Amino acid sequence: MPRRDGKRHAGDFARDRHADRAGTRLAARTRSGCSMHPLLHVPIGPVAPAAPAGTAAAKPRVVEILDRRRWNEIVLALGDPDLRQSFEWGEARRDRHAAPVRCAVLQDGVPVAALAAVAWRPGGAPWSIIDASRGLLPHDIGGGPCAHLVRALGAVARRHRAVLLRLSPGLAPDARGGLHDTLVANRFLALPDESTIWNAPRLIMTLDLRPDEAALRRAMRQSTRLSLTRLQGHGGRVEHLTSEAGVVRLRALLAAGGRRRGVPVRSAAYFHALREQYLARGEGRVILAVLGATDLAGLLAVRFGRRAHLLYSGTNLDVAATRALRAGTAVHWELIRWARAAGCDTLDWGGAITSGAPQASEPGFGIYNFKRGFGCRLTQLGGYYDLVFRPALYRAFRLLERRWAPHLWRLRAHVG
Repeated sequence: MPRRDGKRHAGDFARDRHADRAGTRLAARTRSGCSMHPLLHVPIGPVAPAAPAGTAAAKPRVVEILDRRRWNEIVLALGDPDLRQSFEWGEARRDRHAAPVRCAVLQDGVPVAALAAVAWRPGGAPWSIIDASRGLLPHDIGGGPCAHLVRALGAVARRHRAVLLRLSPGLAPDARGGLHDTLVANRFLALPDESTIWNAPRLIMTLDLRPDEAALRRAMRQSTRLSLTRLQGHGGRVEHLTSEAGVVRLRALLAAGGRRRGVPVRSAAYFHALREQYLARGEGRVILAVLGATDLAGLLAVRFGRRAHLLYSGTNLDVAATRALRAGTAVHWELIRWARAAGCDTLDWGGAITSGAPQASEPGFGIYNFKRGFGCRLTQLGGYYDLVFRPALYRAFRLLERRWAPHLWRLRAHVG
């Protein structure tokens, strides 16, 4: 039975479901449990004031946030969060094998730390993996709040039968010293992996959008700058779309390219969810380069706070005009202009797909070089950390991840 004060124990289940495009939330069934660290539904509204000076501070408490606006307010107030810490990202990932988790640490009613993650069961497995990509916030979190959060995550892990929680903080290695020490002191394992097939990349490309448009053009490679509008000069056009049809057209480009390069493409349902969470709310765009009735290139980008994120891009290499008219350049220039108009300071172009010192002989050098032509800079982030809940299963998972996951990844690409 639910408690009279409205609080839910850590073993309770509570799920938000969006029944229509407006995001109507329906309460799901609740199951009682028991834990020393209750996860609470914090209602929307003003945060309780801190304890007056001279009085003893209340013990920090860990709460689970179920409200969209409340969660986004918290993470935006704690720093410059990555898209993957937004409420919408968890909802886009939600399906029958994945559920979002959002925990905040409150001190005297004031949020002092937060972590968004997704508990997912690969292939419907009975065990889950909790992916806390680009968490946690703030990056200079103290040992006390981190310890409280780790203890509460133990309750979350039991609820989802989790093997591990993987963290990939969005900090450069030379800026993560304090966070690294805090995580290791709280039982996180620092991994030696430079990359994985399922986590956010450590090497990313970013572009500072604060200069004006003329300055951004000057910072580009000359060949890039001269190709920005070649498509339009030869009868092509660029379309900005937020419709379902636009998402379908983009996914068709991605699927064709994925089969060619051996890279799997997410399901149509996932792209539909991205549209519902971002594009339909005015926080994202599909941008397509079109010649006649043929889509030559396209991308999908979204924004959160003052950051824009390029999530997916693809080109139609079966048509000679794609390269001749530099269709990819056209859509990425439109992306820059859209992100600046939306008030963003930074554009995250995603992974570099190279080593930290890119060489022309590397398979991903062409993508790196294309992004570099726009003036993007290469940023190396700190590594991955695992919080282990089931040691025996964790050892088996790591063996699978290192030896067999890349082969399964390529197989999935070819079978669709």
